[in-house]
Amino acid sequence: MKTTWKKYFGSLVFLGLFLGVAQAQNIQAQNIVVQPQDTGAVLLNPQMGWTMHFYSNVPRNYGSDLEPSDSLEWFEGCTTVYLRIPWAYLEPEEGKFNWALLDTPAQRWIAAGKKVAFRFTTSESWLEYATPKWVFDAGAKGLRYTFG
Repeated sequence: MKTTWKKYFGSLVFLGLFLGVAQAQNIQAQNIVVQPQDTGAVLLNPQMGWTMHFYSNVPRNYGSDLEPSDSLEWFEGCTTVYLRIPWAYLEPEEGKFNWALLDTPAQRWIAAGKKVAFRFTTSESWLEYATPKWVFDAGAKGLRYTFG
């Protein structure tokens, strides 16, 4: 009796797999066209939101032109400010940090309940010393390259 059950069970599994493959091939043969309708609602990026690049390498770029009180409340869905800056701007001399470079713009987003993301770069094609010069003066080895 066990042998008969096993035979039927094996046949059912085979039949199920066969029908599943046949159905998948049928679905793949169909073209499905999706035409979303504009509802006028803001497209949100879940768990991240839209990001404002306050700095993108250079302190005088992008967000530095905003009014000091502007945390982009008018930009629905903008939940994060991104501060990308070379290390040399943050620590121009060993042990002497320019925290205002980060604190000042970040505080307006923090006060508005938004997120702050940071990136500190050590190499930039446009800047000779993204890693501070004092690091090399202290004996660090580096690699020089020509962009392009």
